[in-house]
Parts: sequence; structure tokens; C-alpha cells
Amino acid sequence: MGYVVDLRRIAGHPSYPMFTYTAICLPEWTDYNGHMNDALYGRVFSNAVDAMLEEIGLTAEYRSKTKGTIYTVEDHRWYEAEVHEGATLRLETHILDSDVKRIHTWQGLYAGTQRCAVCETMLLHITQAGDTPKTAPMPETIQARLEEHKTEEALSPRSQAIEIRRRA
Repeated sequence: MGYVVDLRRIAGHPSYPMFTYTAICLPEWTDYNGHMNDALYGRVFSNAVDAMLEEIGLTAEYRSKTKGTIYTVEDHRWYEAEVHEGATLRLETHILDSDVKRIHTWQGLYAGTQRCAVCETMLLHITQAGDTPKTAPMPETIQARLEEHKTEEALSPRSQAIEIRRRA
């Protein structure tokens, strides 16, 4: 598949609790313009989210045992620089916010030191235990891990539309 996982919380930097994921831009990922196709950015961002979910405990075993899973309900992307074949990509995933059912992430995609794209995503915890998938609270252990990994950094660009709104 061409993916290399290097996922970890940056040790010694409690104010910068990101997850990193790396990949190589494969020849089949490039388009007729000679750079990475926009659809493949979505795939790489999604793979980085999946790796982060594994790290916080939303694993294949968890999904199998509980029928709990994550759906992406919204994402916004910004493209800032081209990515070319062979580039080593580093994705940084940050937890901006979470509650019992939702996870709000911000991701930066870098080739070397150049930030090439940003993706902001809202994820929703779902149970597939019944006939129809429906929202469900995440286990408290997962909620605690998300809380530990929330960033306090001011990341940009940011969507004006994605956020967890809390009732007063």
C-alpha cells in the first residue's frame, strides 16, 4: 500500500500532544498535472486518522467486540503546496476538542518542512449493534485518552463551520 506508520505522542512536549503518520507519495497517486491527486489527500488524511484512532484504543478488536466505530461526518481541506511523486509525507494529527460522541481533529500534511495541506475533521462515534447505525457514547477510557491528547496550540487555517457546540 505504500504507507509507513510512525505514530506517537511527542514525548516531553505536553502542550504539543500530536500524532504523526508518514507515507511516500507513490507514482499512482499523481495525476495528469504531475502532482498528488486531490482524492489521494483524502485517503492519506483518513489513514492518519485511522492510525490515531488505533493509538487511542479504537482498534479493530474494539470495533469487533463492541460494534462501536467512527464515522467522518464533515471535513474541510486547504491545499497550500504541490506534493510530487516520491515525496516523504508527514501528517500531524491534533485533537482540537472532543465530547462523549465527537472528535474534532486538525491535520497538517508536510513534505519536508513545507506544509502542503491542512484537513479539519469532525468524527462521530457510532454503534452498529442494531439494525441501523446510531450515535453512541465512547467508553470513558477512550474519552480520557482524547482529553490527554487535546492540543492547546493555536492551529490555522481553521474552518469557521466545524466545532463542537455545547448547550448552555
